[in-house]
Amino acid sequence: AFTSAATYRLGTVKVEDILPQFKTLFQNSAAPQEDERLTRIVLDEQEERSILNLPAPGTMSMPSLSYLEETTFTNNAAERSEGAVLGEAALAFTERTATARAIGSFIPVTEEALADVDFLDSYLRGRLGFMVRQRLASQLLNGDNSAPNIQGYYNAVSQTQAKGTDPVFDAIYKGIVKVRNTGFAEPDAVVLHPNDFQDIRLTRTADGVYIMGAPTDPGAETLFGLPVYQSTHAVE
Repeated sequence: AFTSAATYRLGTVKVEDILPQFKTLFQNSAAPQEDERLTRIVLDEQEERSILNLPAPGTMSMPSLSYLEETTFTNNAAERSEGAVLGEAALAFTERTATARAIGSFIPVTEEALADVDFLDSYLRGRLGFMVRQRLASQLLNGDNSAPNIQGYYNAVSQTQAKGTDPVFDAIYKGIVKVRNTGFAEPDAVVLHPNDFQDIRLTRTADGVYIMGAPTDPGAETLFGLPVYQSTHAVE
């Protein structure tokens, strides 16, 4: 709101007489303020990729699990002539015991907070569960089987393949073949640190063609038919 009352004196006009005169305005700063808040929480950046679905899940009803491992396999099967003695085979077992390990965490919270804030219970349960899964993923790779650690893949393997001067593709395939040729097993996946897979994905031919596909292609995360699991828990 403003007023403009002009007063003329001998043909002269004051500047203030021709300018609007403002009253006290009701501005934002004078009004009660309430912050607008989104219902969504911006979560802290954490490792989301996981190898948890790589091993087959199972359950235990006791704190330890015993099993027999065939540790002697002597195959003397051979062709024989009529009346010749057959070759004698040998089999033997060793009892092994796997001990269950526990991974957990907690956050102190009052009953009042849980009752007053509707989403708090589900939020805390979700984040605590994520923390446990994150730690379990690390243990699956790096656990040294020394209580309370579990037996991780790196500690359990008996075969290794050095890269040496081989191209990274060759070294990985030689490792796959060693699993088949020495371990007599079929590999399930290739686990790599994201930085290592970056080098693989960006590998180019001498004339600049990307081996794993052009940058415009989504690119399958596979190597030699095996899925690639990227994890920052992997050795870089």
